[in-house]
Amino acid sequence: MDIITKGWTFNEDALSAMRRGFFGDEAGIGDDTGIPEGVANHQPFDLSTKAAMAEMEMIMYPVVEDALKASCLQPSEVDILITATDSYVPVPSMSAMIANRFGMRTDLLTYSLAGHGCTSGIITVDLAQQLLTAAKGKKVALVVLHENCTAGFSRSNVRACAAANVLFRLNGAAIVLSNRPKDRRRAKYELMHLERTLLATDQAFNSIKVRQDEDGETGVFIHKKDVLPAASQSIKLTLTKLGPRILPLSELIRVALSKQYKPDLASAFDHILIHTGAAAVISAVARGLGLPPKAAVPSLETLERFGSTMMCSTYYTLANLESQGAVKKGHRILQLGYGSGFKCAAAYWRARCDIKDAEHKAWEP
Repeated sequence: MDIITKGWTFNEDALSAMRRGFFGDEAGIGDDTGIPEGVANHQPFDLSTKAAMAEMEMIMYPVVEDALKASCLQPSEVDILITATDSYVPVPSMSAMIANRFGMRTDLLTYSLAGHGCTSGIITVDLAQQLLTAAKGKKVALVVLHENCTAGFSRSNVRACAAANVLFRLNGAAIVLSNRPKDRRRAKYELMHLERTLLATDQAFNSIKVRQDEDGETGVFIHKKDVLPAASQSIKLTLTKLGPRILPLSELIRVALSKQYKPDLASAFDHILIHTGAAAVISAVARGLGLPPKAAVPSLETLERFGSTMMCSTYYTLANLESQGAVKKGHRILQLGYGSGFKCAAAYWRARCDIKDAEHKAWEP
């Protein structure tokens, strides 16, 4: 809070909301999370385009380097590049920046997504899957995710903006997908199925929105009373579509016999990656899905260590599980993301091998 109070003059209502976000039971964020340079070391805050670009470059390029190295790929082997960001949309695009930095091919297919919020981490995979399925020949797709905290930080005194300032933290992730037969031997996971839902009602649409306040300050307005119902409904609709593909026959029979029966997701998956919005939300989602308390622990640990890493959060949680040696061959993994729009996306992955000695810089001691 010292950084917050030194960097800008907020009114007591906004400060009260941010204190609750830092120290309240519903936050669940630890002391070692990352905040941008322009917020941490500048008085007043430096929220300039230059500062936002510096944050993006600091995170994006090393993430891509690590993903290519881990996959034993040269930049020239990438056929499809998909990027996602929201608060800061650079020109040239994020995908063009990566292609330029790594000297990628001139026939590279690039897609730069924006505005999909915390579901972008799964929506980009959906796009990659569709492109790889439709591709003529064998291709490699690289997905790069980054939500810019410098551009997303707000000087607004409106209480609804305070949550974003205290929850959102530095983040970045890269995922390599392939339809090449030779990559099956070294692939860690196989994407089995993916479902998406969009709620287009006014209440859901306006529950999370970037806009200006009466003083002209821009921020992410999060209306908690509308977010939770939208999240609950979108998750229910998404999992209802996914259910027939994932649930054991015994569970499907119980669902068919009683509309009131809540399926046992724990019997369908070995790991469930819940988007790390806030501790209270993670716990509420787990309870709503009828999961045992231990199912939410990896997501809560990720939130405590990194804060809300937004569109990247489920990949941080998966890295947490891998670092603990918890993922074994044949394990079924549900990746669950939800956010502005209001959207929900769920991906079903199956581990192709035991994940041993996984090295993730983010989870190094």
